[in-house]
Amino acid sequence: MKKISWLIIFFVCVGLTTSFCQRYTTPFKKGQIDLNVGVGLLPVLDFNPSITLDVAVSDNFSIGGMAGYGGTSSYLNQNDQEQLVKDYSLAFRMAMHYTELKYWDYYGGVMSGYKFNVGDIEQKKQHENLFLWTCILGTRFHFSDHLGVFGEFSYNGHSFISAGINFRL
Repeated sequence: MKKISWLIIFFVCVGLTTSFCQRYTTPFKKGQIDLNVGVGLLPVLDFNPSITLDVAVSDNFSIGGMAGYGGTSSYLNQNDQEQLVKDYSLAFRMAMHYTELKYWDYYGGVMSGYKFNVGDIEQKKQHENLFLWTCILGTRFHFSDHLGVFGEFSYNGHSFISAGINFRL
């Protein structure tokens, strides 16, 4: 019975994906804006959501920005008390896009920005502010004109691998 339930769920998901894909037009074009909302899968800290915004300036080049947050409660101060460490990051990014495969957008580029800490003096000593400079390698798969999923390899100050939902505005 359990196998039949999983089989039914699988066919419903495939059917929904196929129906969404039939309405889809192009994966990337000049003037579009993509918003990625995701979380880190290989985190440096415990909780690390991020938001990226990419604006297509041509059919295969985009510029944009990234904002990320990282928080963990594993830091112990001198009195052995647990404290929350909060790190934020802001960055500028540029990417080239490869869109020859239907429904897929592959991209690679660079990102630079700044990671900073908000907390008391002890936390700032343990978690220094730093300049971010990293390469980006990612992909997006679109179910429809405005909804998709993404996965990305890059260091955004908090995680090396991110995944989540993509919204085309």
